[in-house]
Amino acid sequence: MKQLYEQVLLSTYNPTILSQVQRYPSNKTALILDPRYDPLMSAVICNFMRFLNRCQWNLVIISAQENQQQIETDCPNALFIPICPTYIYWKNGQPNITIDSYNEIFLSIQFWKQIPFDNILVFQKDCFMYQMFQESVVLSFDFIGATCGCLEDIGYGILCINGGCSFRKKQTMIQCLQQVDWHRINTNNYEAKLKVYNSITILSDKQKIYPYLFTQIKNKNEDVFFTHACYILGIPLPTIQERNLFAVETSTPNMTQTGTENTCFYHSWTKNYQTKAVATRMLHTYSYIQFEENTEEQIK
Repeated sequence: MKQLYEQVLLSTYNPTILSQVQRYPSNKTALILDPRYDPLMSAVICNFMRFLNRCQWNLVIISAQENQQQIETDCPNALFIPICPTYIYWKNGQPNITIDSYNEIFLSIQFWKQIPFDNILVFQKDCFMYQMFQESVVLSFDFIGATCGCLEDIGYGILCINGGCSFRKKQTMIQCLQQVDWHRINTNNYEAKLKVYNSITILSDKQKIYPYLFTQIKNKNEDVFFTHACYILGIPLPTIQERNLFAVETSTPNMTQTGTENTCFYHSWTKNYQTKAVATRMLHTYSYIQFEENTEEQIK
């Protein structure tokens, strides 16, 4: 329900929330990287900081240099970091960034080193925050986010963590980049698949699997890298249940069942994964949203 979420975000925007962002002595920050600083992006930041301000989370906004003045006017105490112009392309007079460039930035050690905080809550323009998470639980993880699908293998038996709305330890991200590369990931992936292949005794099943033994990972998004790297380095990954309590994304069976009301974030609301019934139920759950019964009629 893209229209529904967009309307709620824009209608509950409060510039005072952004002006109240402070430079706290805590080692926690929310971080958004997007060259498009427009009313919707401001509303999404407001949605997050409505909860995070109360818990002394800092805010880092990484955007196009052209947006610095407006961002510092709206959020004078947020840390602004300009995106290198080589990563930006212009469309209809507005700065934008490709998925490949976004991944390249997040896969740079220098990117993580420039962030002066160790506990980082990454979010994007297509994220929505329903409620504050339990910090003692979330901060115990090195990397947690919504489940977004299987890794490209048959050996691991684990699901990828989506990085678009995720909590990360900066030092863990740096460790992954220092000790793991795509070659190591593909080698480890091959060995895991070979182990499965060798354990199969039925010839017809072995023949089905054989072509996949030598395939390389095609999806080289940064969250795929960090999920693999954490697994390889033995860094504990959250269970599916723990991820669901933190964030949800795709239209898994859980998304249409009760119980996900306990989640804190929804990633990819722009893709209409939620049904109207689920979106309405989720938005009704949170008291700060003055959600009218006839909202759906207003947006038709």
